[in-house]
Parts: sequence; C-alpha cells; structure tokens
Amino acid sequence: MLGYKRAFSLLCTRAITSFSKKCSNETENNRISIRTKKKKSGWIIFMETWHSDYLKLMFGKHRTLDTMKRAAEIKYEHMPNALYKFRCFSDHALSALLDDCLFSAGPDYLNDIREAPITFLADKLKQRALQKIYDEEREKDSSLPVATIKNEYDLAAVFHVIHMKCHAESTLPYPQPGADVFIDALISWAKAKCKEVQDQHLHSIRNLYNVCCFSSVLEEDLMWSHYADGHKGFCIQYDFKALGPLDDRVQLLLPVVYQDSPSVEIGDLEELDGSLVMYALSLKSIKWSYEKEWRSFFMHTERPHPELMPKPKAIYLGANVELDNKQKMCEICKEKTIPLYQLTLPNVRDSFQAIQIL
Repeated sequence: MLGYKRAFSLLCTRAITSFSKKCSNETENNRISIRTKKKKSGWIIFMETWHSDYLKLMFGKHRTLDTMKRAAEIKYEHMPNALYKFRCFSDHALSALLDDCLFSAGPDYLNDIREAPITFLADKLKQRALQKIYDEEREKDSSLPVATIKNEYDLAAVFHVIHMKCHAESTLPYPQPGADVFIDALISWAKAKCKEVQDQHLHSIRNLYNVCCFSSVLEEDLMWSHYADGHKGFCIQYDFKALGPLDDRVQLLLPVVYQDSPSVEIGDLEELDGSLVMYALSLKSIKWSYEKEWRSFFMHTERPHPELMPKPKAIYLGANVELDNKQKMCEICKEKTIPLYQLTLPNVRDSFQAIQIL
C-alpha cells in the first residue's frame, strides 16, 4: 500500500503542484468527475471485460486510496507477461538498449494529434481567462482601474471606455472612436484572446506527464511498419509483471482504453486532478486499438528523457533487418545474455515465425 501511494499519489501531487497550487489530488471531498461522450450503443466502444471495474475504481468520482489499491490489483492480475517496444535501428536506440533505458516523452512528441483529449466547459474557466487578459493590460498601464470581468462583453466595454478616454499608448488595434465596428472588433478580439489563454492552460495540463508506450502484441504488421522501419528494426520484450505489484514501474504502467470518441471534460482548474490527466492520456480512439497499448508514466520533461527499464526478456529482429544491424544486435545480446530471435515469413499467407538466433 505504501509503495502504491508513493508511486501514484506523489507523482500526481508533484505534477499538479508544479502547475497550480489550487489543484489537489488527495483531498477526500474534492474528487474528480469524469465525463465522456456517450452514445446509445454504450460508453466504451472497445474495452477488455475488466477495464470497466478498473476505470471506476482508479479514476471514478468516488475513488479512495482503497479503491485505487483494488484497481491496481485488478490491473496487475490482467497485466500481460510480455509487453513489447518497437524500435528503429540507430546509435541512439542501441545505446539506450545497452543502458537498459527507454525514453519517455510528453504528448507533443507522440504521433496521435488527439493525445490527452481534454476539453474545458464551464463559464468559470472562461471568466478566469478573460480576467487574466485584463489584469495583464493593467500591469502594462497602472492607471487602468480594478475591474471584474465576467464575459467578453465586459472586457469589450471596459476597453471601450478606456479607449474613449484616449489611452493612446495601448497596443490594441482600435478603429476610430464611435464607429459601429468598434465594439464588434473588441468582442472578436476578446474571444480570440480568451481562446489563446485557454489553449495555453490546455497545453500545460496535457504536458503534466511523460509517457513511454508499449504493446501487448508482437506480430502486428502495422506496429512493425509504423515503429520498426517496416520490419527493418527490432522489438524489445519486457516482463514488467515479474517485478511484482509494488514496483514503481508496475504501479505507473496503465492500460490504454479505446473509445469511439474519447473526451474528458473539465469545468474549472480547481476540478483538475493529476489522475484525471493520467486518465486522459490513457484514452485513445478505437482507430488505434490494433496497438493494444500500455503506458508507463513519468514526471514531465521538456525533451525526451531516459528511464530505467528492467532487463529485456528477449529481442526480436524484423523480417527485413539489414545484415550489419543484425550483427550489431548479436553482439549486444551476447554481451547482455539476452535471447535473440528473428521473425520470418515463410509464405504471405502464413503467420510470422520467430527463429532463435542466440
């Protein structure tokens, strides 16, 4: 229990604290509320049978440390013994393999443009963004009065009064005073600025964590095509389950759940919880379900960061691996005493076969 609390709760707490002091992830009376787009056919479109209980216990509105512990037990029970990381050959990739490392990265480095599908809903957040816009203008001009901004019309009205009083040094692109287009221009500007501030908040929220991605399938053609240079690369097999349920790398390894239209909606930053961001980063469109993905979570860094991994259980070379790369991998596997296989395809109608080399 203490291992789980350290690995999960502290990671959430530190990440949220670095973003906003107002956000808390351990307050009993301030649990997150997960909202997703529902359809008549159901909420989760592609889901393992155990995922439903796991999601409710780990991320639900009424979660506690006890429910999170139970969710971790369910996850560990269903965790595959083998998870795979597909790689292209490069000096960088081989060096990381020698060091038993993989690189984690934030959502901006991942290949799904819809990573962490978080959206803002409530007027409170919009009001806060508009207030921030006005307060920033006050910092530039101390003569501006204190004002409470509730919507874009308030913001436009305040700046209209200011403009009429001839604050000529303002950098805002105002039309001539009295023109009918003036208020419309201000409202459009206020809406654009509000979206800009909200986008900045969203970017900060989405990048609370780095992730490292794995798959539970070895012989998926698209995985070799997309992530291993069209079968010219290699694939590393890990057994995280062998580390035991209390290992941090197991505690922070979560399954990806696939939905038809994944979405996590929040109404205000005070509602934000570190585990909500983890939840959002664990949702993907059903279009990606062939990946059967699991994700390890780490503290966010601006650039991809090396993370210590367990010793690989095996390495698999693609069917089209080049001879010099095959020789390099043979040397590494001999040095690290790692079993080495190569996939072959006897016939286009057959399944891939793994032939052991070392």
